[in-house]
Amino acid sequence: ERRCRGAGALARRAALQSSLLASGFSMLREGGLLVYCTCSFARGQNEELVRAFVESSGGAAVIDSIAELPEGTPCSAGSIAGTLRFEPRVSSTSALFIARVRKRGRQKFDTSSVRGGCVVGSEAVEATT
Repeated sequence: ERRCRGAGALARRAALQSSLLASGFSMLREGGLLVYCTCSFARGQNEELVRAFVESSGGAAVIDSIAELPEGTPCSAGSIAGTLRFEPRVSSTSALFIARVRKRGRQKFDTSSVRGGCVVGSEAVEATT
């Protein structure tokens, strides 16, 4: 479609995805988990969007997705600790990005329920590229 092409298309999709992420997150209870997943490799729809959301929300934390993967899973780490990228050439997918985002409560939540994972708070969300 014509509206999906051009320089403005990425910005429109990122704005829509940001709105969907915020809406979904607002419906979580304290301690709830949201999986943000796209079939895009555009950092503006993935890491940049998640980083901005975590930094502005004050109550979101990225949860490590890497620790729970079986060995040999055809993916790589995203530029935010704990996020995943599946490249089409390696994973037989159309490209995937995955971030798990937990809604923090007033008290520290028990990370032992996150099997093998760790909490990456907004202060630790740094680009590693």
